[in-house]
Amino acid sequence: LTWLEYIVGAVVRGRLSCSSSEPQESLDGDLAFRVFQLIQVMDQGFHATRYGAESRQRLDLAVLNFFGNFRKVYVGEQAMHSSKVYVQLSERMGLHDHLMVMNLTVTKITQNLKCFAQVDKVVEAS
Repeated sequence: LTWLEYIVGAVVRGRLSCSSSEPQESLDGDLAFRVFQLIQVMDQGFHATRYGAESRQRLDLAVLNFFGNFRKVYVGEQAMHSSKVYVQLSERMGLHDHLMVMNLTVTKITQNLKCFAQVDKVVEAS
Protein backbone atom coordinates (compact mmCIF):
# COMPACT_ATOMS: atom_id res chain seq x y z
CA LEU A 1 0.00 0.00 0.00
CA THR A 2 2.87 2.34 0.81
CA TRP A 3 4.49 2.02 -2.59
CA LEU A 4 1.11 2.66 -4.25
CA GLU A 5 0.93 5.94 -2.34
CA TYR A 6 4.34 6.92 -3.69
CA ILE A 7 3.25 6.00 -7.22
CA VAL A 8 0.07 8.08 -6.94
CA GLY A 9 2.16 11.01 -5.72
CA ALA A 10 4.51 10.61 -8.67
CA VAL A 11 1.62 10.44 -11.15
CA VAL A 12 0.09 13.62 -9.73
CA ARG A 13 3.44 15.41 -9.68
CA GLY A 14 3.99 14.39 -13.30
CA ARG A 15 1.37 17.01 -14.18
CA LEU A 16 3.98 19.70 -13.61
CA SER A 17 5.77 18.70 -16.79
CA CYS A 18 2.68 17.87 -18.87
CA SER A 19 0.31 20.16 -20.62
CA SER A 20 -3.15 20.55 -19.13
CA SER A 21 -5.61 17.89 -20.23
CA GLU A 22 -9.03 17.05 -18.84
CA PRO A 23 -8.55 13.26 -18.82
CA GLN A 24 -5.32 13.60 -16.82
CA GLU A 25 -6.95 15.99 -14.36
CA SER A 26 -9.91 13.66 -13.98
CA LEU A 27 -7.54 10.75 -13.28
CA ASP A 28 -5.66 12.86 -10.74
CA GLY A 29 -8.99 13.67 -9.07
CA ASP A 30 -9.87 10.00 -8.87
CA LEU A 31 -6.46 9.09 -7.44
CA ALA A 32 -6.59 11.96 -4.94
CA PHE A 33 -10.05 10.86 -3.83
CA ARG A 34 -8.74 7.38 -3.12
CA VAL A 35 -5.81 8.74 -1.11
CA PHE A 36 -8.06 11.04 0.93
CA GLN A 37 -10.42 8.13 1.50
CA LEU A 38 -7.50 6.00 2.72
CA ILE A 39 -6.47 8.76 5.13
CA GLN A 40 -9.91 8.65 6.73
CA VAL A 41 -9.64 4.88 7.17
CA MET A 42 -6.09 5.12 8.55
CA ASP A 43 -7.15 7.22 11.52
CA GLN A 44 -10.21 5.17 12.55
CA GLY A 45 -10.84 1.88 14.34
CA PHE A 46 -8.14 -0.78 14.42
CA HIS A 47 -5.80 1.19 12.18
CA ALA A 48 -5.65 4.00 14.74
CA THR A 49 -4.00 1.61 17.19
CA ARG A 50 -1.09 0.85 14.85
CA TYR A 51 0.85 4.11 15.20
CA GLY A 52 3.82 2.25 16.70
CA ALA A 53 4.15 -0.14 13.75
CA GLU A 54 6.99 0.56 11.32
CA SER A 55 4.72 -0.20 8.35
CA ARG A 56 2.22 2.41 9.57
CA GLN A 57 4.98 4.99 9.87
CA ARG A 58 6.13 4.28 6.31
CA LEU A 59 2.54 4.62 5.07
CA ASP A 60 2.19 8.00 6.77
CA LEU A 61 5.45 9.14 5.17
CA ALA A 62 4.04 8.13 1.79
CA VAL A 63 0.86 10.12 2.48
CA LEU A 64 2.96 13.17 3.34
CA ASN A 65 4.83 12.71 0.07
CA PHE A 66 1.50 12.65 -1.78
CA PHE A 67 0.40 15.85 0.00
CA GLY A 68 3.56 17.61 -1.13
CA ASN A 69 3.14 16.51 -4.73
CA PHE A 70 -0.58 17.37 -4.80
CA ARG A 71 0.13 20.79 -3.31
CA LYS A 72 2.75 21.61 -5.93
CA VAL A 73 0.30 20.97 -8.76
CA TYR A 74 -3.17 21.80 -7.44
CA VAL A 75 -2.76 24.20 -4.49
CA GLY A 76 -1.31 27.71 -4.42
CA GLU A 77 -1.10 30.81 -6.54
CA GLN A 78 -0.05 29.05 -9.73
CA ALA A 79 -2.28 26.03 -9.21
CA MET A 80 -5.19 25.08 -11.40
CA HIS A 81 -8.16 25.86 -9.13
CA SER A 82 -10.77 25.31 -11.80
CA SER A 83 -9.45 21.92 -12.82
CA LYS A 84 -11.34 18.64 -13.03
CA VAL A 85 -9.56 17.48 -9.88
CA TYR A 86 -11.78 19.64 -7.71
CA VAL A 87 -14.88 18.56 -9.64
CA GLN A 88 -14.06 14.94 -8.76
CA LEU A 89 -13.23 15.75 -5.14
CA SER A 90 -16.35 17.88 -4.77
CA GLU A 91 -18.67 15.20 -6.12
CA ARG A 92 -17.15 12.38 -4.08
CA MET A 93 -15.96 13.96 -0.82
CA GLY A 94 -17.33 17.48 -0.64
CA LEU A 95 -13.86 19.02 -1.05
CA HIS A 96 -14.83 21.96 -3.26
CA ASP A 97 -11.56 23.87 -3.45
CA HIS A 98 -7.91 24.00 -2.46
CA LEU A 99 -8.73 25.49 0.95
CA MET A 100 -10.75 22.43 1.93
CA VAL A 101 -7.94 20.16 0.75
CA MET A 102 -5.44 22.18 2.78
CA ASN A 103 -7.71 21.86 5.83
CA LEU A 104 -7.66 18.07 5.42
CA THR A 105 -3.87 18.18 5.03
CA VAL A 106 -3.39 20.27 8.17
CA THR A 107 -5.71 17.95 10.09
CA LYS A 108 -3.61 14.94 9.04
CA ILE A 109 -0.36 16.68 9.93
CA THR A 110 -1.79 17.59 13.35
CA GLN A 111 -2.79 13.96 13.87
CA ASN A 112 0.74 12.87 12.93
CA LEU A 113 2.31 15.28 15.40
CA LYS A 114 0.05 13.99 18.18
CA CYS A 115 0.48 10.28 17.47
CA PHE A 116 4.06 10.12 16.21
CA ALA A 117 5.65 12.53 18.71
CA GLN A 118 8.43 10.02 19.43
CA VAL A 119 9.07 9.09 15.77
CA ASP A 120 11.55 11.65 14.45
CA LYS A 121 11.29 10.81 10.75
CA VAL A 122 7.49 11.28 10.71
CA VAL A 123 7.65 14.46 12.80
CA GLU A 124 10.32 15.93 10.50
CA ALA A 125 8.34 15.06 7.38
CA SER A 126 5.17 16.52 8.89
